[in-house]
Parts: sequence; C-alpha cells; structure tokens
Amino acid sequence: ELENKIEQLQNADGTGNLLDMIDTETIADTLLPLIKQAKYLSQKYWICVTNPPYLSVRGGMNTKLNKYVTKNYVFSKNDMFTVFMDVCYAMLKDDGIYSIVNQHSWMFLSGFKKFRETLYDRNVILNLLHIGAGAFEGIGGEVVQSVACVFRKYRLASYNSTFLDLTHFKWKKYIQNSKYIDNIYFISIKELNKIPNKILCYQLGGNAIKKYNTCKRLDQFADPRVGMATGENEKFVRLWQEVEFNKVGIGYLRGTDTIGKPVKWFPYNKGGEYRRWYGNRTHLVDWENDGYNIRTFKEERLQKGEIEKKNSECWNREYYFLESISWSKVSSNRFSVRYYEPGFIFDVAGCSIFGLCDNLFYIMGALNSELKYLFIELLSPTLNFETGAIKSFPIIIAKSKERIINDIVKKCINFEKIDWDSFETSWDFEEHPLVKNREIVFTIQDSYSLWKKECNNRFSSLKANEEELNKVFINIYGLKDELTPEVEDKDITVHCLYDTKDVVPENMKNNNYALTKRDVVVSFISYAVGCMFGRYSLDVPGLAFAGGMWDTGKYTSYIPDADNIIPISSDEYFEDDIVDRFVQFVEAVYGKDTLEENLNFIASVLGGKGTSRKVIRDYFLKDFYKDHCKIYQKRPIYWLFDSGKKNGFKALMYIHRYQPDLIARLRTQYVFEQQSCYRNLIEMDEKLLDGELTSSERVRLNKELKALKGQDEELRKYEEEVHHYADMMLPMDLDDGVKVNYEKFGKLLAKIK
Repeated sequence: ELENKIEQLQNADGTGNLLDMIDTETIADTLLPLIKQAKYLSQKYWICVTNPPYLSVRGGMNTKLNKYVTKNYVFSKNDMFTVFMDVCYAMLKDDGIYSIVNQHSWMFLSGFKKFRETLYDRNVILNLLHIGAGAFEGIGGEVVQSVACVFRKYRLASYNSTFLDLTHFKWKKYIQNSKYIDNIYFISIKELNKIPNKILCYQLGGNAIKKYNTCKRLDQFADPRVGMATGENEKFVRLWQEVEFNKVGIGYLRGTDTIGKPVKWFPYNKGGEYRRWYGNRTHLVDWENDGYNIRTFKEERLQKGEIEKKNSECWNREYYFLESISWSKVSSNRFSVRYYEPGFIFDVAGCSIFGLCDNLFYIMGALNSELKYLFIELLSPTLNFETGAIKSFPIIIAKSKERIINDIVKKCINFEKIDWDSFETSWDFEEHPLVKNREIVFTIQDSYSLWKKECNNRFSSLKANEEELNKVFINIYGLKDELTPEVEDKDITVHCLYDTKDVVPENMKNNNYALTKRDVVVSFISYAVGCMFGRYSLDVPGLAFAGGMWDTGKYTSYIPDADNIIPISSDEYFEDDIVDRFVQFVEAVYGKDTLEENLNFIASVLGGKGTSRKVIRDYFLKDFYKDHCKIYQKRPIYWLFDSGKKNGFKALMYIHRYQPDLIARLRTQYVFEQQSCYRNLIEMDEKLLDGELTSSERVRLNKELKALKGQDEELRKYEEEVHHYADMMLPMDLDDGVKVNYEKFGKLLAKIK
C-alpha cells in the first residue's frame, strides 16, 4: 500500500499534502520505524566501543564492499578494522571517546601512513595497551598481534598519551602484570610527526623521539639509494664460483671503463644474510660493455610485444661502482650494514649509502651500534628495512669522538674481512686455515687448536670493540636510560668454534657463525678436493685455476688429477681413487711421520665404524656431495656422476676443467673398468661359495655377493645412459651458470639437495 502511495506522489503535480495522501496507520507502521532508525544512525554519541571485524581490502572484501569502502574511507580502506575506527570517530560528539580492539598493523605498516596522519591530527590517544600475540585463545594463536586503544575526539596542542607495552608478555603463563610496569611510556603523538612514515613507535621513548626533532637526518650527510632490478636474475646474475674467474671484473671504478674489456661479470651486492661490517660478497651481475645486455633487455621484450610483468630497471646508475656502506632490505634477523669498496654494482635488496666522504666510518658505526634498535628496528617490525627509516636516522657528529669511532669501525671491518676470507666462498680466499701453519705444525689436531684459538680471540675482540662503540654512541646521544652497550654473542658475525654441538651455548644454537670441529674438518676435505682438481694449490695462494690457461708450474707439492675424473668407490678399484688421493694430500700437508695420526683424527671427527680410511671413504660416498652443495648454495662446482643408491658408480669432475669428450673418457676408462671389476669379484665370490666355508663366512660372502650383483646391475643400466651422453659430446658455457648446464646431463648426475 505504501508503494502505491509513493507511486501516486511521483505521478502527482507536487501540490498535494503528503500527510493527506498517506493514512495515519501507514505512517505509524512503516515510516516512523524508518525515521527512528535514521535518527539512531545519524545521532552523535559520547562513547563508542567495538571489536571490529578483520577484513582486508586485498583478500577479504567482496567487490561491492571494496568499492564502497574505497570511495568513502580513502585513508582507512585497507582493512575493516581501520574503517571502523573512522566510523567511530564520525559517530562521536566533539570531546567524545571511542575504544577499540584490533590488530596492531595500522600502527606501523606503510599502507596506513595517511590514516595515521589523519588520526594524529584529529584525535588524542588517551591510552594504548599493546597486547601482542596469544592473549585471545583461538584468534590467530601466536600470529595475530592485538592492540586496545582509547581515543578522544579532541584537538590538543600537546597531550602525553599513556602506552603500555605487553608484546613480550607470556599470556599462557599468566605472569603478573607488575613485572612489566617499566614498559609504560608517556608520549605526545604530536611529537611523532618526524618519525619515518608517521609510525606509532611509542617504544622509542620521549628522549629518543626528540632526536628526530633536534638532530640532522642521515640524508643530509649522504645518499641512501636502491639499486638495480635485472628483471631476470637467472639470466643476468651468478654466484661468483660458477663462471670463469678471468671474466670477472674486480676493482672497476665506473661502467664506461668496462667497454671493450674482456670481462663480463662484476661484483654484485645483493644484500644477503645478517652480517655486520664486511662480507656477503657472493654474487656477480652481467655488466659487460657498461651493462648493454641488461639495458636492452627490457626494450627487446617490449618490441616483441611481451607483457612487462617484471621490473627491469637500472635505478641510480650514477652510483654504480662507488664506495658505499650497505644493508639488506629484507632480513630474518637484526639490521646490519657492511662496507663495500669501489667496484660493486648494487641490487634493490642490497640498498646502499653513498657520498659519505669523511663521515663514512663514523656513520657506519652509528648504524651498526645499538642506536639501530631505536631508530631502525623499532620502526621496522616486519624486518623490512626501507630506505625511509635509514634516511631519517638522526645523526649527531661529535667531533671529539670521531677519531676513536673511526678506529673502532676500521678494526671491526678488518676482523670481519679476515673471517670472511678464511673460507673458500670468498674470492679473496688464499689457503685453508688448517693448512696455513703446516711449516710449524705437523698434525691436523694442532692446526685445529690454533685455528680455534684464533677464531675465538677474534670473536671476543670484535665483541669488545662493538660494546665500546655502543658506549660511545649511547653517551653522545644521551640514551643511557634507553639502551645498554652489551652485545649478545648471537649478534656477533664472525665465526666461533666449538668442539661438538653439545657444548654450543643455547643462545648460539642454530647460529650460522657457530662452527663445530666437524664443520672445520669438512671444509678441510673440501679444500683437499679443490687441490685434487687444481682449483687450489699448496704452492700458490688463492685460486690456481678457475678457467683460462692451465699452468702446470703452479703445482709442485701436490699434483692435481690428470684427467679431471676422480672416482668414488666402495672399495679401492682405481689408481686415482679419491680416498687414495686424499691420503696423499694429508701426507703432502703434514708429512709422512704423522699421517696415520692425522687420518685417525679426521675419522674420529667424522664419526663412523671401521678403519680411518673406511670412515673417510664412507664420508665421500654418503655425505661429501650433500655438504658441497650446501657450501656452494646448490650451485656445485664439483659435479657427481652417480649411478644410484647402490653406489654402483660415482665420480667427481670439476666444471672449470670440463671438456666435451669427458663423458666418453668416463665411459671407456672408468665405467667399463668398474664393470670388469664387478664381474671378476662376483666370479671370485661364487667360486669361494662352492668351497668349504664356515657358517659365518658363508653368510658374509652371500651378503657381499648380493651387494656386488646389485651394484653391477645398477651400473649396467647407468652405462646405457653414459653411452647416450658420450656420443653427444655436450659443450658447456660457464656463463650459462650451473643450473642451466646441470640440466643438460639429465640422469647422469646426482640430485642437488
């Protein structure tokens, strides 16, 4: 009936009286409830309280809701819990109060920056309880981080809000709140305007927040920049060990210097794992002829009509090859900066700071000191260290402290450089630590003891220097109440040695810088294999051969394998058997008199049953390749030809010495020879079984015969594969990288794990 009345009104000339045309009963039953509802929705309240829904604009909202929210709540649209904060504000009378419980992401994520600006401008936070995770059972468990706040719709020039931090509260253990009374902060949100991205980082405390308002910003001294995005890392980026080292351009000062030079690959700063002061020099980028290939890559794809889905940009190219300090944009650990001398190109993940001149080491010290906790880490709770936080870092240059700070920083860099270069994953590696003292030490155990002492002394010295640096900066910034100078062992990024896993302290467990005696012995074995192939030499420091021309004059003390094929067998079937070659290497390093003592030490560390040679053989058969792939980040440089689980045939080759006829030689000189050995051994065991034997001898021989037949059958099938590839005479271009080249050889090679 009401619809009919409305239709009549629409068709009328507009001169009639609405009340005359709609009867009283209709008004009472239909219009009045609507009017009352409209009144409820439009009226203002003194208090609003809500626990809003969590519904993200990117994943949870349907199209209709998304469109409505995007149009009407421009700054709070990212999630319904912030939309509800806007709605509560709109429903309040002036000077009214609203209280809300929601997720804490609005306090710091960059997508809520504009929302925070508006919030600070028109509200006062009366108090905020930062609850953290685990307070509400069944709601996100230990993932959802909650916060409860009370806001007042009022503009005050200054008001000290109360913040209580319970993010470290163990809710399930019901620890008394009084223990956390020190985690109360009184901050005016008006003081947060100069905090990067307007992050609601009350934990800084008023003293630290004032530094943003009184100190110069870091970007007034230097230029923090993001670097290159190749758009196709698999095409343009390599680990440095993959390519011929004579094609690597070390120490170039500008891109134009590369034009016309026989170099293709250049040091590439890609960020990397948590490490301070120096290191993470593992990657190379194709910058041949001043980056011609990368610079034309995007243009070529666009010309072909390909959709540009990936970034391919050479951002801040004028900074390439310049001296810098750098940090990893994304980390699973704490913030850290490292020194890079001239000659590096930098990646978007290896963000860098340039133009520091005389202030380079001073500012590097500030960024690596505990100041970073307040001025970077608290502003980056997702461990995504954006340039905005770095640019805004407050800098105080204390002239009277410059010299001592610069000296400490240089010492820290040197400690880290020595540590980094002690491992073969550094291109400045010269010789293994257990080998460098061979002229004065004749046992590997004594070499290990010296190396352990050196590492642990360096660890302690670096820690002492970092703590001294913290004291200096805490005093300069006047933050004695906010920070302490102590550095935890787990935050020191040079290696520390422990004899076994059992003695590793709890706070160092699963730490990449805590090595055991076994780790050191495994690295010694890796170095030995490098000497077997001629990658290293006991007679010259550093890389002896990684592509280019072979020089026999570099090898006197220990001669590398002649044919670039070293078999790994379950028994000694070949003259160049890997265990035999390893024994010769240990003898060349430490001498004949202590050979057995040294082999026993190595075997005892590796663990296993049997003689020292058997334990070492078992290691090469079962664990060497797994360890090698781990050391070289699944881009092995020694490749394992592997017939299968029964160890019918295994052999290593060094990719930098690969020739297209290698597989043919592998087949004729090793696979056929191994097959012949199996046939002879099987025939011999069968004859022995025909004779008179004790029960135990017969059991042993049957077991041995079964294993030999299994290996023989496995090798027979493998030989067919080898034959196929031997006829192909496959070429290998090291510039293509390990991944591409490895796939060419199909089932011949062991799986990379």
